Amino acid sequence: MRNLPNCKKATKEKSIRLIVASIAFIMIVSTVVSMNVFVRAEAADADTVSADAAENVASEDPAVLAEDITKTCEINSSGFKNARHLTDRSIEKYASSSSDGATVTIKSDVLIGSLYIVFGKKAGEWTLSAGNIQKTCGEYGFLHEFVDVVELTGEHHTEITLSFPGGHTIAEITVFSGGKVPDNVEQWEPPCEKADLLLLTAHSDDEHLFFAGILPYYAGELGYAVQVVYLSDHSYEYIRPHEMLEGLWVAGVRNYPVSGNFPDIYSESLTEARSKYSAKGYSVDSFVEFIVKMLRRFRPKVVVSHDLNGEYSHGTHILTAYALTEAVAVSSDAEKYPESADEYGVWDVPKTYLHLYGEGKITMIWDEPLDAFGGKTAFTVSQEAFMCHKSQHWTWFYRWMYGSINNKITLASEIKKYSPMYFGLYRTTVGLDQNTEDGDFFENIKTYGEEKAEEEAAAKEALKRLESERAEREAAESESRRLESEKAAAESESRRLESEKAAESESHLLESEFAEQTEEEDAPDKQYMIIAITIPVAVAIMCGAVVINAGAQNKKNEATKDIDNKR
Repeated sequence: MRNLPNCKKATKEKSIRLIVASIAFIMIVSTVVSMNVFVRAEAADADTVSADAAENVASEDPAVLAEDITKTCEINSSGFKNARHLTDRSIEKYASSSSDGATVTIKSDVLIGSLYIVFGKKAGEWTLSAGNIQKTCGEYGFLHEFVDVVELTGEHHTEITLSFPGGHTIAEITVFSGGKVPDNVEQWEPPCEKADLLLLTAHSDDEHLFFAGILPYYAGELGYAVQVVYLSDHSYEYIRPHEMLEGLWVAGVRNYPVSGNFPDIYSESLTEARSKYSAKGYSVDSFVEFIVKMLRRFRPKVVVSHDLNGEYSHGTHILTAYALTEAVAVSSDAEKYPESADEYGVWDVPKTYLHLYGEGKITMIWDEPLDAFGGKTAFTVSQEAFMCHKSQHWTWFYRWMYGSINNKITLASEIKKYSPMYFGLYRTTVGLDQNTEDGDFFENIKTYGEEKAEEEAAAKEALKRLESERAEREAAESESRRLESEKAAAESESRRLESEKAAESESHLLESEFAEQTEEEDAPDKQYMIIAITIPVAVAIMCGAVVINAGAQNKKNEATKDIDNKR
């Protein structure tokens, strides 16, 4: 019983230690759990950020293919008649904006990358709004317009609003996510400022028929600046302008075409064409004036156009070729059609080719594979381009271009009548073609791109030469400064040596004079010193002699004394 208090004390201490240990354990476990939750939260946040970043990157990376997200977007419109046609996947019908204008608001759960708008008829300017940003679009009036929303606004958006003035018609709106849009989405450039080649045709579709191969080869494969100009205005026909753009895009053309304002009138001779167009208020001179304006505006190195006989005797084809021959003769004369001369200046076309022309004949090869089209030939690509002109497939052109089920045409060389391979050089300022069997419209011609490359190379060479001359001049100046510095140093050293030599000579002279002066001043002292030294020495010698003599005398006396004593 005496040990009971001690036991209680021990038990109490043990309990305290147990409680402390428990508290410590709980704190450690709580800390570990908290850290684990924090790490998981950070990881979740990181995943969210990574997902957002990945989405943004995907929207900007051209290697990522854009997706058509039109169906997943919330699209609301106001002020449109037949608004359902905005996204009905058909260009045959369209929505029309009211006289007060109309708007389309697009909301998306994913970032909007771009838009593709197919207008029903000729388009004008309109506005894209995103947040506080407003941008004007449609400056060029493209019937098919691609809009890169991110590039235009500089930001990513999930909601945009399109505002159209009255009078706009829209056949289709397609919304894409970020990335590279499909190849069939037309991204037009404005008409050429300067054209390497101008293809002048009477109608849209002729460029893929009688001129099959030209556009895929020169525009698509070689990347030349190719401008297509049509005399006929097809805008009054709803579907043909769309077919025109689709066909040109397939053929590799990237600069927007230009059309005249002449109606499409069928005739079978130049006389008939003159008469019918005159009845509509269009003279032959108006055709010539338009073509002269196009030549002066685009300043082509090469112009290609129809057969003077109109291929199959189409009067407008004949009129087009005839008007071109008149135009190339006067386009360099500022007094002819002065209005376009004042606007664009004059231009003398270096080479003019006509289809099937009998002089300066060349044969174009359109049946060789092209890298730009994955190995397809220029003729095959033209066949694909003409497939876009569905409204014209009822004509005999279709069979002429593709053949029949049992006799399909796959090569340009298989077309014998009105062959797209045969042309003649109607006019040249650069000489005749030498290679006529494997023709090239650009024989003896440098494209604007080649001229620019040469000018840039010459400029670089001139700059390099100037820099080299400057470097040589600086090196010469540096060498001159070095030589002058060395010369100055040498002259300074020479002066220093001369100065030292003069100083040394002066020093020697002073030393010599000092020595002479010292000798003169020290001569009496030397004499006195000699006397002073000589006298004691003489005295010492004399004393020594006296002592020696005295000693000798003493010895002599002693010797004498000894002798005397002996006696």
